[in-house]
Amino acid sequence: MKKNPLSVYQQKRNFNKTPEPSGVRIPPRPFSIGNRFSIQEHHARRLHYDLRLEMDGVLKSWAIPKGLPASEEERRLAVRTEDHPLDYLDFEGVIPEGNYGAGEVFLWEIGTYQVVSGDLEKGKLTFVVSGRRHHGRYTLVRTDRKGEKEAWLIMKSGSSLPEGNDPIPSPFAPMRAALGEKPFVDPDWVFEEKWDGVRALVRLVREGESVRIDLWGRNLSRFDSQYPEVVEQLCQLMEANRSIRSLILDGEVVALDEKGKPSFQLLQHRMHLTDSEEIGVVRKDVPATYLLFDLLYMNGKSLMTAPLIYRRELLASLSLPHGTLRLSPLYEDGIALFERLRAEGGEGIVAKRKDSVYSPGRRSREWIKLKLVQELDCVVAGWTEGRGNRSHTIGALLLGLYEGEALHYISHTGSGFDAEMLRQVEKELRPLEIDQCPFSTRPKTNARAHWVTPRLVARVKFTHWTQDRHLRAPILLGLRDDIAPKECRFEPRVNPEEVVPQKKEKKEIWIGERVAVQFEGNRLELGHLNKQFWPKRGYTKAHLIDYYSKVAPFVLPHLQDRPLTLIRFPEGIEGESFYQKDWKEAAPHWVHRVTIETEEETHRRMIVCNNASTLVWLANLGNIELHPSYSRVDPEGSLAPPDFIVFDIDPPKREGKEGVDWKRFEQGAEVALWLNRQLGELGIQSHVKTTGKSGLHVFVPIIPIYSYTQTRRFARAMAEQLQAEHPKQITTAWQKEQRGKKVLIDFNQNAAGKTLASIYSLRAVPEATVSFPIKWEALRRVSPLDYTMESVPDLLTKSGDLWEGILKSAQDPMEALKKLQ
Repeated sequence: MKKNPLSVYQQKRNFNKTPEPSGVRIPPRPFSIGNRFSIQEHHARRLHYDLRLEMDGVLKSWAIPKGLPASEEERRLAVRTEDHPLDYLDFEGVIPEGNYGAGEVFLWEIGTYQVVSGDLEKGKLTFVVSGRRHHGRYTLVRTDRKGEKEAWLIMKSGSSLPEGNDPIPSPFAPMRAALGEKPFVDPDWVFEEKWDGVRALVRLVREGESVRIDLWGRNLSRFDSQYPEVVEQLCQLMEANRSIRSLILDGEVVALDEKGKPSFQLLQHRMHLTDSEEIGVVRKDVPATYLLFDLLYMNGKSLMTAPLIYRRELLASLSLPHGTLRLSPLYEDGIALFERLRAEGGEGIVAKRKDSVYSPGRRSREWIKLKLVQELDCVVAGWTEGRGNRSHTIGALLLGLYEGEALHYISHTGSGFDAEMLRQVEKELRPLEIDQCPFSTRPKTNARAHWVTPRLVARVKFTHWTQDRHLRAPILLGLRDDIAPKECRFEPRVNPEEVVPQKKEKKEIWIGERVAVQFEGNRLELGHLNKQFWPKRGYTKAHLIDYYSKVAPFVLPHLQDRPLTLIRFPEGIEGESFYQKDWKEAAPHWVHRVTIETEEETHRRMIVCNNASTLVWLANLGNIELHPSYSRVDPEGSLAPPDFIVFDIDPPKREGKEGVDWKRFEQGAEVALWLNRQLGELGIQSHVKTTGKSGLHVFVPIIPIYSYTQTRRFARAMAEQLQAEHPKQITTAWQKEQRGKKVLIDFNQNAAGKTLASIYSLRAVPEATVSFPIKWEALRRVSPLDYTMESVPDLLTKSGDLWEGILKSAQDPMEALKKLQ
């Protein structure tokens, strides 16, 4: 007689007293790729995590006290427990006192896994998991340790790229988002900016030493020749990622205005061009940028059924060339992102479920778009004759949307035309003229109407919808040929309550001063949260972590790809601190590290903070201040030349005055304004920020082609010229005893290995101040005490990042140096 594999499980439990499944009923198995796995957070006598792998009709189970290892350097104990029934996979509930395993059980993770190698019975199993939070390769190894239960070790293996034999698909229509009503926050969703451009998918296939590239839009029209700069950078992407044979990516082609914001009207100059010579001329003034937000196929493996968060993790692992290709950032707080974009004049946001699959051609409620600007793509079904100075041409376009097969009139627009747009629209419309009105009901018009076959799509902006489903005050933004007319339809709005399930009330579990949290889908263990870091203000380590989690969207662009010098304060600002450049310890897999060769020809392993999880992880290490390099790491891992020339303006200290001194700040502000005027006279644009102490930092963005020796030469020439003009107020002497009561302009910070506190970095001073950017015209009216741990998050939400896109204003300083000399 075959032994019951659940006999031990059932003998340990009284199912009249515990809500756990008995295992008598075999639950129906939903369709899934690979076997299922789950991790349950179990608050028994000791907190631990239960790993369960579906195998041979049961759940093979291990209790892992500390959860899955976060890095390859860790080996964690995994105690084998009895097999559990399949319907325990997603069990949550409270096991009452007096029962085996008494305590609360939460479902921490669920997904699928695939065995790579090994055999459980032989004591070793390597498998790859794909869940909502965990993605990667793990190995379980049975030890020889004697005991009542088998002791295993679980290790994280090197993250391997997907491999498979799935045929690469032909071009397909992209997945689309449903229209939502209001922003929200939910741990199972992520949020990104809604980009105002042209949807574009790309298929990349390596063929020997060359790469075949197919770039197409929503209606499957090809873009390869229209955006050559995008194609060039996609080739560079494949060159930088030699282990990748094939890829399909999804994103948006945009044109950025002078502020670095996407402009659909600017993109109009590129959208309709087909002549290569004309494209070559226009691309210099209107370069295209390709913002990537999904990865759908890699190395013979279709990823469309994998969770979004896993696809995004793979996408983020690609080495992107600097320039035209960019990663569309993800955010955890949809409301904060929505309000920030409102302040910045953004278009809106897109909310996406972390576990959403990719459904080509479908409008899914697992993606929701929330608009700040009312814009609409609609069908052009005719025009009315013009009057006055437009009597010889088009007066207004007649616009509609489909509902089923019927085309309904929604409005007319005669606004938004310039002479070039008018010529283009008329050229497109005249050949399409027909006698029959294409609308389901013929609208009344204020001038003679001409009807056309509905083949053109126009984008308009408008103030609101009327009750009879008409647009109020539409203005033409342009024509677009990447959308089929039949795609222009009335969209039902989705309320968040319809798609975001109500969560069970779940309190945060604090163990002493430790807590395990999920951040960007990554697990972080935070400790000593109640430790006083700013004793005079009462700010704890928890306040430090909270600050950096709030400002992450604003500070991360300024840290991207820049090695960090860490300044750690394990006991807070009044305890001992230490610098750390060389990171020799273990770190989670999502913490990026690079090896840098120093001037002494030694090598350092340095942290690069490219995501919010790393920012929070650093704060948990007691890293109060962020000191990034002026240089970025290139795709080969080498330091590029600096992006900035910097001036550190350091006013003299006043006797008996500790901490931030606003009087010293005023003295330094005067010198900074002289420096800005001198730079301006040479045609050089500069930016200023508080240091977070009593001084100021002036940054000059430059094209990264000059060495540190050259940038220091420029800074020295500027500083010495200013000292010659104001000898009583300014010094360039680095030795303190030579400074007296003068303001130091320190040009020596322009050197490899030197750093200044980053924009939005906290400072280790009693006032808990922040290094914050200032408009030059406001410099005389502000105090460094205006910008603190408490005030800065709200200021950023209201005003946004003053230095956003600072590198877009990069200049060549050497012509100015020649003038100065």
